[in-house]
Amino acid sequence: QTYDPGRSYCSAEPNDTKYRGDGESIYLEGCEAGTGTVEIRHASDDALLRTYTFNIGSAATPTPTLTPTSTRAPTLTPVSSCLPPRNFRDQGVEADPDRAPNGQHAVYSWAHATGGATRTGYVVEFREVTGGARPDWTRSTVDSTITRLESSDRPSFDGRTWELRMISVCGNTESPPTHAETLSWAMPPRNPRFTQCTDARVQFQWDRPTAQSDLTLLKYQFGLYRDANYSDPIYSGYSTGNINGSSSWYAYTGGYNQGETAYVRSRVWVSVSGQSGEYPSRWVTPSSSCTVPEETPTATQPAMPTGLTGTAGDRVVELDWNDASNATGYQAQQWDSQNSYWRTLPYGNYTISFSGSSATVGGLSNGATYYHRVRSVNGSEYSNWTSYITTSLAYASGDSTNQEGAEPTPHPLGGNSGGGSG
Repeated sequence: QTYDPGRSYCSAEPNDTKYRGDGESIYLEGCEAGTGTVEIRHASDDALLRTYTFNIGSAATPTPTLTPTSTRAPTLTPVSSCLPPRNFRDQGVEADPDRAPNGQHAVYSWAHATGGATRTGYVVEFREVTGGARPDWTRSTVDSTITRLESSDRPSFDGRTWELRMISVCGNTESPPTHAETLSWAMPPRNPRFTQCTDARVQFQWDRPTAQSDLTLLKYQFGLYRDANYSDPIYSGYSTGNINGSSSWYAYTGGYNQGETAYVRSRVWVSVSGQSGEYPSRWVTPSSSCTVPEETPTATQPAMPTGLTGTAGDRVVELDWNDASNATGYQAQQWDSQNSYWRTLPYGNYTISFSGSSATVGGLSNGATYYHRVRSVNGSEYSNWTSYITTSLAYASGDSTNQEGAEPTPHPLGGNSGGGSG
């Protein structure tokens, strides 16, 4: 196909480069069914070496045919040429906490060209293509030693899509451009807000982002944290529930104690029409805070247990803690890693037996890790839950597999989400 920077073509090269050495292959891939031509040219002077016609069948007959239609024997003397960067590609989105607690940036990387003329710099060309526009390219110079670009999210970028491509500079000459990669920042969720704030349940809700004709909403991502820098997570997950509704919500039960402040954030992921890959929005947070209210203690309210420890045994964990004032009994919870929330023991195949200020949790799997916490009970009154402890059970003789119960992350994750008014 004749190269036209104003159009987007199917991928016709491996490793995201249009330049290959002698004896290497070029593949047609990802093209729609149809016919067309391919021109093979010499990299040094763009001389036409061979032209092919191709016919790519439908999904039922996907095998393409490729027929030579003209050939010119190369009689060229190799000369120095300015070659474009190799393997220019989108590396996804990374967190950027140094810029802002919720900061993030898109990353693009490439490899220096091998051979050819001496490289003295790079040019980055970009243009906004939101809504299918194809304006002229804007140029910016980049140092010749770097192989990475970062593009930070900004509110002014919401709902906008760009194309980026790279060019090598060799003194007074430039290489042909690489293919163009897409950069898109989706419209973020609207009106994030807390709708419940108690020690039993923290719930926040957000509204569907403003619609964009060339973007398709794929999923929501959200997280709950214990600190304003979003570095101490309680839960971070994705939801596709009610993706087409006007609003969605997430509720976390039993994660915060009285007096703790909940920090939450959410964003969306979208696909771009005519492009592969997924693109996020920036994170958004509620304008109001959620500090779980502290209730005035009654004369009979039990104190929270202290000194919780766990000792691993053969398919059991022994829990011990210090006696709490006003406690007439205790409750214990175990993290359910399959369903992602705290569950009060006993449940399922898991058992528990209390004896004063200790308990034995049974039905566990050797080779797995478990998370537990306890609280005091006095009639209908309860203390706060203790911080959770982590206990890993060793493999017993004859055990060879890690069974259910393992949770590899340092913080238990949990909660549930669903649709709102939509």
